[in-house]
Amino acid sequence: MPLTQEEITNRRLSIGGSDLASICGVNPHKSAFKLYLEKIGEVVDQNQTDNDLLLFGNVFEEAVAKIYAIKHKVKLDEFKSTLVHPNYNFITGNPDRVCIEDWRLIEIKTTGIRGLSIWRNPENAYELRVPQHVILQVNHYLGLMNWTEADIVLLNFAESYYTERYYEFEIGFDKELFDLSIEMAVKFWKNNVLQKVP
Repeated sequence: MPLTQEEITNRRLSIGGSDLASICGVNPHKSAFKLYLEKIGEVVDQNQTDNDLLLFGNVFEEAVAKIYAIKHKVKLDEFKSTLVHPNYNFITGNPDRVCIEDWRLIEIKTTGIRGLSIWRNPENAYELRVPQHVILQVNHYLGLMNWTEADIVLLNFAESYYTERYYEFEIGFDKELFDLSIEMAVKFWKNNVLQKVP
């Protein structure tokens, strides 16, 4: 379902999984400065207000989740609650799906011709790999859940002889990366957002 106005407000008042990449300087779509402006209410995140983007994302996320469940013969549950860090209530997370029987997180992404380059392996243009900003996001969710394994599922809309339509990437939890990203998020929130210092 699309985010409610309350959910949009709550996300503005916290650091979520997709925010970490901006803070860490690896988000190809949003700088740390743009994120800062959103968090202090100076600009609105267009991804949260573009109805077409929200509609397409919700519809295809559900379809991809069904494909994954059929391929793996498992039941996926939509993750409806918000994860909150035990020590910092402004650090949150909203994963896509979970497979309770396997203690496995499922994060669903889609891309088209314009976004495909972000997924290409720089060492082999015929291969796709998980971009840094997605790894940070999923590792963040794993850390908040105290889980160790996740699958990132990519639905590719780009017409190409070199790429498939559907990909699955398995990643494991990296505690060192989680701790570092939390440290950077806390500094960003306390030193920049709360102090209103760009």
